[in-house]
Amino acid sequence: MNDARYRPASPPEPIVWRPGFAPRYTLFVDVEEQFDWNAPFERTRHSTSAMAAFPEAHARFREQGVALTCLVDYPIVDDPAAVEILRDVVADGRSEIGAQLHPGSTCPLVSR
Repeated sequence: MNDARYRPASPPEPIVWRPGFAPRYTLFVDVEEQFDWNAPFERTRHSTSAMAAFPEAHARFREQGVALTCLVDYPIVDDPAAVEILRDVVADGRSEIGAQLHPGSTCPLVSR
């Protein structure tokens, strides 16, 4: 808009961060099962084998001081191997776990 009503009367003051203030951000990671997008949907036709690559990815982020917020869905939390991987992720003391409630893959007891 070029309307003067929507412009500040004077340029805003720049933000000056205190010395040593590092960039702050949150990195959300969708941690979900994989499946064939072209196949008809079926609640049980999925895999969590891609979780095997997660420790290496997490290590790269951890080495750079980046905490992850892992948003998981039911097939991930239902897989003991995936849970163990995520247990190691939150052991870094910075990363967190959150939930995604996808209607197609959420626990059958919740989606009935």
